[in-house]
Amino acid sequence: MAKFLLKQNEIAGRVVDAMMAKDVHGMNVAAQELADLNTAHQDLAEDIAKYKANTGIDPADAAPAAPEPAKPRRARKPTK
Repeated sequence: MAKFLLKQNEIAGRVVDAMMAKDVHGMNVAAQELADLNTAHQDLAEDIAKYKANTGIDPADAAPAAPEPAKPRRARKPTK
């Protein structure tokens, strides 16, 4: 479980780095990798839930949400 949590934190760090750099592709890649990691380790789900409950980590905050697509910029109003 420790290896899983270490890898999860590493990937979450890359998600944050990509968000700070406004790298949408990087965020999507890291978020998908995080989802794949969680899927691959479903057998640890119960142990991880117990660990998070004991440490006070909110499960909703543990995995970042998938980033929303960037909104298009508004066009400037023409000047008179």
